[in-house]
Amino acid sequence: TYYDGVTFTKIDNLKFKFHTDQPKYNTIESLNNFFTFQKKQFVNEPDFNKSKEHLRPTGTGPFIVKSFSRDQTLVLERIPNWWAKDLPQFRPQYNQDTWTYKIVPDAALSYEKFLKGDVDMMTFTADQFVNQVKKGDADKIGTSPKDGKKVWGAKLPTDGPLGWSGIALNAKTPLFSSVNTRRGIAYLVDYKSIIDKVYFGMIDQSVSPFGSNTENTDPSLRAKKGLYTYDPAKALELFAKDGWKREAGQPFLMKDVNGKKVPFHIAYKFGASSPSASKIGSILKEVFKKSGVDLDLIAMDTTALYKDFEDKNFEAMTMGWQGGTLTPDPKQVWSSESIEQGSNKVSYSNPKVDALINKADLEFDRKKRVKIMQEISKALYEDVPYVFLVERHFVLQGTVPISEMD
Repeated sequence: TYYDGVTFTKIDNLKFKFHTDQPKYNTIESLNNFFTFQKKQFVNEPDFNKSKEHLRPTGTGPFIVKSFSRDQTLVLERIPNWWAKDLPQFRPQYNQDTWTYKIVPDAALSYEKFLKGDVDMMTFTADQFVNQVKKGDADKIGTSPKDGKKVWGAKLPTDGPLGWSGIALNAKTPLFSSVNTRRGIAYLVDYKSIIDKVYFGMIDQSVSPFGSNTENTDPSLRAKKGLYTYDPAKALELFAKDGWKREAGQPFLMKDVNGKKVPFHIAYKFGASSPSASKIGSILKEVFKKSGVDLDLIAMDTTALYKDFEDKNFEAMTMGWQGGTLTPDPKQVWSSESIEQGSNKVSYSNPKVDALINKADLEFDRKKRVKIMQEISKALYEDVPYVFLVERHFVLQGTVPISEMD
């Protein structure tokens, strides 16, 4: 969707150009992020996104992949005659003969290696920062590079978008096709328990996919007014509008579907390798059960989980999104045009939001566009395509002093 309305023309074997009759707000940014690949690598691949050729990348950069071992090591080797090596802007860069990336997938092992100085840089989990960096290992870890310690760690704040985590609700499933049920779920989430028990108070409730503290989020949401909170009574009121009711002798809410009584059951998928996702699932299961909702926790391998997300094979799923930019493009994830060809895997559709997204596409006045984005953020919060759970407003960063890096 980033390249809608853009045409591509080959000039010669080394040059090509883009053309668009109607420039959009992010046209320059999108085209600047356009990368070229060798046609022969992918021309016979049925699905570009699933091609194994991605493990043998060929591009126009200064390094080639010398070796790659999954979950262990990635080694890059410098190209001596790289085409841009003599350009002034690149002379101070890319001068290392070899880059070796050691991959440590386990957070606990990564932390141990960090203390020894074997890992140059890492991002701490909330648990590590609260209970180890600031408590158990406080004598070993400095608070700045000037402390004279072998390693140091700090909480680095920012109001920029750093990413958010939420519960994806598939609107194509009968259960979540109604906004009343989706809002009811949002009122059944115990946000405070999740923040305190899973993230040790080191994270905030998310209210927007555009950065809850940025100007792209509606001021009322930034002011924390009218936010979803754990309110079982409100949740049950909304569920009742969709026919979910308590019945004598039944542990869960029931509903008449095609003449048959069915319980309120949700299949909830999450990544088995994520400790936080597992803890969130346990908290949700407990509080949901109190209100008559049966939450079936389904722990999955990460690859299988993302495949189900891509295939829209889920009812509810824990999903995290990386931080965006200060000028986000909402079309890829939130437009109904992106249900089939984009990242709108929850099949969210709202004609009003579609119109606002198209309007934002063509608005070059920053202040006016911000107002449009605020309207979109408000609508998304009210429609609950995702239950926005939490987001960070800081990075918990640990590193060795620059002079100590290998």
